[in-house]
Amino acid sequence: VELDIAASEESPLYNPAFVLKNWNRDTGSVFVDGQSLEQNKDCRVGYRYTSTGINLIVWLRMNRSDAVKVSFK
Repeated sequence: VELDIAASEESPLYNPAFVLKNWNRDTGSVFVDGQSLEQNKDCRVGYRYTSTGINLIVWLRMNRSDAVKVSFK
C-alpha cells in the first residue's frame, strides 16, 4: 500500500496515524520517501486482532509541509 500525501505550508501533515484493515499479516514494514523506518519513539506499529483479520495500526511522529510518500509492506 502506497500513499502520496500532498502536505503543504497551508495544510501540514502532523503526527499521522493509519489503520489498514484486514492486513492479515502479523508483520508490517513502514517506509517514508523510500526509507525504511524502525519501530522507535518516532514510529509505532501495532496490531488489532478481529474476527475478520488483523488490522495494522501505524503512528508516525512527523511534521511535514511538503509532499511525502508513505508505504506499508
